[in-house]
Amino acid sequence: MKQWMFLFLLLAFPAILYLFLQEFGKNEYNIPMLYENGAEGNECVPKSNAPYKIPDSVRRIIGGENKSVVVITEDSPRNKEAAEEIEKKIVGKLGAFVFLSSLSEAAQKKALCFLMMQKSANAVLIDKKNRIRGYYQLSKKKECERLQDELSILFTRKK
Repeated sequence: MKQWMFLFLLLAFPAILYLFLQEFGKNEYNIPMLYENGAEGNECVPKSNAPYKIPDSVRRIIGGENKSVVVITEDSPRNKEAAEEIEKKIVGKLGAFVFLSSLSEAAQKKALCFLMMQKSANAVLIDKKNRIRGYYQLSKKKECERLQDELSILFTRKK
């Protein structure tokens, strides 16, 4: 009798654990907001302890208001190819891939300054609330995959 009870418990435990995790477990991923505790500052952005958001005036220059956008700073064939590949996988959800080269020189300088671009990056993800979510180097496959994963998380997250 003890063997049957032990066998029953051994088989029931995974089912009970599964049901418990389905009911009470959370499996959420989140993309960190950069500059959440303020920006270090540069010639365009004053040093601040408040969460940094891209000014609306700059967002209008970049485009894609009220949508998440990926701003690409270098207009190279590899970057265009990476953008097209990601766009195929994230069909219709992304606001836009914006190539800064399509903007005037003054607009490019202003956008680059307020995006606080890192030297190693050539793309930046901005969410629909104008927060910077990440910098990426699109010439590297792992960075493209990270961007794609973070876009997927951004679009599937419950609001």
